[in-house]
Amino acid sequence: MRAWKIVLILAKHLSIWVGLTWLLLQPTWYWSLFSTEDGSLFWPLVYGMLFNAVLFYANALRAYPKFRARRWRYWVISASCILVVSLLESISDLFYADHIGYLDPYWQAADMPIALEGFKEPLVLIDLMISVLPINTIYWLASFAYLLPKERLRNVELERSMLHAELNQLRAQMEPHTLFNGINGIYHLIDEDKELAKQYLLDFSGILRYHLETGRKDKISIHREASFLDHYFRLAQLRAGDEAIIQWDFTELDEDLSIPPLLFYPLVENATKYLSRFESLSKNRLDAKLWAYDGRFGLSISNTYDKSTRESGTQIGLENLRERLNLLFSDAHQLTIRESDDIFEVELECRVKN
Repeated sequence: MRAWKIVLILAKHLSIWVGLTWLLLQPTWYWSLFSTEDGSLFWPLVYGMLFNAVLFYANALRAYPKFRARRWRYWVISASCILVVSLLESISDLFYADHIGYLDPYWQAADMPIALEGFKEPLVLIDLMISVLPINTIYWLASFAYLLPKERLRNVELERSMLHAELNQLRAQMEPHTLFNGINGIYHLIDEDKELAKQYLLDFSGILRYHLETGRKDKISIHREASFLDHYFRLAQLRAGDEAIIQWDFTELDEDLSIPPLLFYPLVENATKYLSRFESLSKNRLDAKLWAYDGRFGLSISNTYDKSTRESGTQIGLENLRERLNLLFSDAHQLTIRESDDIFEVELECRVKN
């Protein structure tokens, strides 16, 4: 923090304490041995405010931040601090009262038995402690009014940093997974059609570039995501050739919403990866529809698949998607997965948070 900001903060706090002291000196009132009427309360109020400030900042800056996780220790320290400071303030009051000649008149006015004359100072000290303790306790507790907004802000920042850390971890898992699936697709194409494999590799590099450009961003335009998905489906159709029908509809993007990048990619990748390869062309289909309107957006995608030849997969992409949706949208999304004999359907709907 810059020096001028520190000075500004200190000046603000000092002005509050000085202002509070000045306000307390205005009315005519009595406290223990002293009063504002004869001016005897001035110095006890000044050093009393110093003791109050010590308690206030001791809790706000040290005790609570350090010991809040260990509650029993925190409350023991709290009680100890209040008692010690109250004792010191009461001793100061006692010496000041004796110095200005108020101690004897106070003792006489109390009409105490002569037998207790030898215990005058201790008894007056106890009386002062009884007066001081509630006030010091109030100032100790008042520091929570200073602490709680900072604590709330700290918790928000902590949750935000944890959210970003989890999202970054999911992205880090997704990128190698995407690379592996792409290389795996190229590997199978090399033996089938080398020229097609070269074209696929060139186009796949564009997908990786999109990952690098947008993967670390929090939000992108849904139209840009649609453009990427359009490119990806063209690659999928290129690889499938005449063996499958792949259709996609992105015409219902009525709103230019901002969405998390690569949100739909695991669904699209999963659908193209497990698209069936039946001998009959009409049996191999993939249909996708991306939409956005009324503050909501979503993707519906279905693909045929062959249970007898479907390879076992780790489903890292779908697992990551579920975690990412929970982190980003919590209860503002719905992911529905339906599976029949030869059709796998997924519907994702999200509501944009205000």
